[in-house]
Amino acid sequence: MTLPTQAELKLALDYDPITGTFTWTHHESVYVNVRGKQTGTSGSRGHRHIVFKEKIYKAHHVAWVISHGYWPSKVDHEDNDRANNRLINLREATSLQNQQNRTISKNNTSGYKGVISRKNGKFEAKIIVNKRYTYLGNFDDPAEAARAYDQAAVTHFGAFARTNKSLGLIP
Repeated sequence: MTLPTQAELKLALDYDPITGTFTWTHHESVYVNVRGKQTGTSGSRGHRHIVFKEKIYKAHHVAWVISHGYWPSKVDHEDNDRANNRLINLREATSLQNQQNRTISKNNTSGYKGVISRKNGKFEAKIIVNKRYTYLGNFDDPAEAARAYDQAAVTHFGAFARTNKSLGLIP
């Protein structure tokens, strides 16, 4: 599949990097008048999609191409809002970095990222680094276990760390 070039996308679309919105400037079909109309539909898992030349593209990838001139392998939404395609919120990432910026799992029972409830009443903190679990300790207080996870996440993941504090789960 040949991906559209930056020039092709810029000819058909206006991208506003401040608001993250797209509007049509030109459509390949002469029978369709879309000039000035906003485009982008809600798609899978909250991402916005744009249909261009009968193919579906993720809007954040299109924004990246229009702004930077090349197709990235992954683009991460820094604030984790998949519909927020403002350029300041987008950053190129590896698959691993994109995973490190995830929010708390739906299956989480402790209420904190990186914290597992144990039967003995203690809360275990763990983090995955280089595809391996690293044990961070057992704690009486789940918030203390969450702080241990946060410290390890910042150390290992840097700017891509999604901590319990950034999620508003601990002060």
